Amino acid sequence: MMIGKPLGIALLGWVAARPFGFGLPSGMNYRDLIVLGCVAAIGFTVSLFDAIVAFPTGEIQDAAKMGALLSFAAAPISFIMARLLSVGDRS
Repeated sequence: MMIGKPLGIALLGWVAARPFGFGLPSGMNYRDLIVLGCVAAIGFTVSLFDAIVAFPTGEIQDAAKMGALLSFAAAPISFIMARLLSVGDRS
């Protein structure tokens, strides 16, 4: 999840922008897509709800909830990637 979502968003964003010719919104570049993917990896609220509903109480549910909570580690990674790729306010 920490690699797949950022990579998938960046790759499919590039495919939509270049080969399909849709382009990117004005003021956005491909480095922004990578950071956007990192931010999208922070998805613990819905994941926690899904884990409670989808799995019976016990070890499996606990593991699913722990995985959802650990996805919060994507937040500092997003900030680091934004700094490394010089993504910021362009106003």
